[in-house]
Amino acid sequence: MRKYRKLLFILCILGIIALVYIHSRTPFWLEEGGDWSVGHGLSSESLPTVVPNPSKLITPKDLQKTDKNSKFLADPFFIKEKDSFYIFIEHRHFEPFKANLAVLGSADGEHYQFKGTVLDEPFHLSYPQVFKHKGKFYMVPESAAAEKILLYSTDKFPYGWKVIDTLFAGGRLKDPSIYVSDSLNIMVASDDNLNMFLFKADSLRGQWKKVKRILRGSEARAGGRIFENKGDLILPVQDCARGYGSALSLYKFDFSGKSPELVKLTDDYLKAQPHIPELAYGMHQFDIQKTDKGYYYVYDGNDVLKGRAKQSVYYALKLTFNDLLNVFR
Repeated sequence: MRKYRKLLFILCILGIIALVYIHSRTPFWLEEGGDWSVGHGLSSESLPTVVPNPSKLITPKDLQKTDKNSKFLADPFFIKEKDSFYIFIEHRHFEPFKANLAVLGSADGEHYQFKGTVLDEPFHLSYPQVFKHKGKFYMVPESAAAEKILLYSTDKFPYGWKVIDTLFAGGRLKDPSIYVSDSLNIMVASDDNLNMFLFKADSLRGQWKKVKRILRGSEARAGGRIFENKGDLILPVQDCARGYGSALSLYKFDFSGKSPELVKLTDDYLKAQPHIPELAYGMHQFDIQKTDKGYYYVYDGNDVLKGRAKQSVYYALKLTFNDLLNVFR
């Protein structure tokens, strides 16, 4: 009997230690995030230390000067075309979850104006990754609600976007991040079960094939464009351990094996900024590109819904379990 009591005591201690560990990673009671805003900056480095500047934030209140029903702006991707800067965003009004895609325009990269909706579909849209390839404009947004990864293009930039291809069909896939070149065409996208998958093709309009699961767990959802830094390809990845939208890590692609892998470079590349109310809950998106002015970047973050919190025991257990499985991917 004493033997079983001793074993039970040890199991209880181990259980307490496990719960303390899990709670330290993902608290069992999480604050809720509120409205989202986007910001921008300029650096001489291809991988800068981002210090968010409150004066360079664009908030829902700023949009409401033009569109009084604006409630939400997030998932920024930018592109510089000729002498103008354009930031494409997920945009919502004071209404249910469905969002459309909108654009902000600037002549100097500092002062932006809301230029209106650029794409609206019967289904929810977000993550408007806009890029230029061989002289033509393309967009690969999140269209998980349509259960397809869709490719859009336009001849009337920044408006007039139309579907020209389906890159992949086969379930809900979130935040597809694509990299295309003459020698390499890869894409990542994530499902609803904390899995990020790698896709490859011979060309942008070629046949995209799912290669493998490349990440799983609390860091398994892209948070921005794949970009180059000193010969490496870098992927921003959301860290959801402290709640959705709480932080962003950086991973690099490793092509030394038979198929690409993702290797973590840094934790908390972007995270909550308690001294900036609009970013006090967290940050979860980053896009950087080289321009004639230097390395221009955009990011987003959200505020805290004061007095609001939610129980997250199941969420914490689920993330921890999947993070442990990720070790054996």
